[in-house]
Amino acid sequence: RAHRTGDPADRREANRLTGEVRYALIDFRNDQWKAKLESLGTEDNSMWKMAKALRNDRKPLPPIHGARGIVFTDEDKAEAFADSLELQCRTDMGDADDDHIELVEDFARDLRHTEPEPDEAPLRSASPAEIRQFIDKLKVRKAPGADNISNRALLNLPDKAVVALTGIINAIFRLRHYPD
Repeated sequence: RAHRTGDPADRREANRLTGEVRYALIDFRNDQWKAKLESLGTEDNSMWKMAKALRNDRKPLPPIHGARGIVFTDEDKAEAFADSLELQCRTDMGDADDDHIELVEDFARDLRHTEPEPDEAPLRSASPAEIRQFIDKLKVRKAPGADNISNRALLNLPDKAVVALTGIINAIFRLRHYPD
């Protein structure tokens, strides 16, 4: 009625009632909050959960643009992440030279199944210093191979591990067994 009539007395009454409603809402929210705080206890860890929730200011995750379009639900987001990781982690053999791969596999198979000639000089064993030199030449920012061992991890190998790796490499050549 205050907007309709424009009477100052009606406006005063409308403002007073608006203030009462505002303060009643504040009191209601405070009573709700007080009841919530009083219901918290240490036995069921609800107090610590509430404290953590109040400390963390997390915002909801935005929708994700996946291969299937925009996804909103947690399950769809998980599927989009899984699809993306599967696509990224798949070994890409599309540009591999099949003839070269077959040639190398045939050579390794022949090498495994033939005995060395008696007059053939045996391979010289690798030394830990040589292996360390090869490891030191690795680039740190390259992605790990199929074994998921990063170059940074190899660069930080202790001397004992380099000696063990040297033994493995020498055994591979001595036994002519080349693992896949």
